Amino acid sequence: MDQKKVLVFAAAGILVVVGAYMALYRQTQNQEAMPAKPAVEETKGNAVSKVVQVTYQNNTFNPKSLEINVGDTVEFVNKHIATIRASANPHPFHESFPEFDSDTLQPGQTYRFTFVKAMTLDYHNHFNPGAGGVITAR
Repeated sequence: MDQKKVLVFAAAGILVVVGAYMALYRQTQNQEAMPAKPAVEETKGNAVSKVVQVTYQNNTFNPKSLEINVGDTVEFVNKHIATIRASANPHPFHESFPEFDSDTLQPGQTYRFTFVKAMTLDYHNHFNPGAGGVITAR
C-alpha cells in the first residue's frame, strides 16, 4: 500500500512539473510583437522625440550607423527568418552597456530603446556577433 502511494505521488509530481513546463513554453511561444507606436512622440516643452527604425534582415542591421538626438527612441524590427538578440558589445558579455539588450526577438517582433543620455553604442546580434552596428546619441 505504501509503495502505491509513493508511485501516485511521484506520478502527480511529474505531471505538475510537465504541466508547468508546458505552460511556460506556450507563454514564451505566444509572445506577440510590441504594438507600433507613433513615429513622433511629444516630450516636455517644445522638444519632440523621434522613433527611428533599425531593421534586421539577411544577417544585417539597416542602417548600420545611426545618429540620433538624446530622447529619441530606436525601434529594432526583426525581419529575418530566425530569432535575433540586439545586445551591446562586446560579445558575449554585453558589458559596455548592459541596459541595452532586446532579449530574444522572434521574426516580426520589435524592441524599443530610448537614449536618455549622449553616448555611442556599438551593438551586435548575439546569435550572429559579426552582424552589428553603431548608434550615436547627441
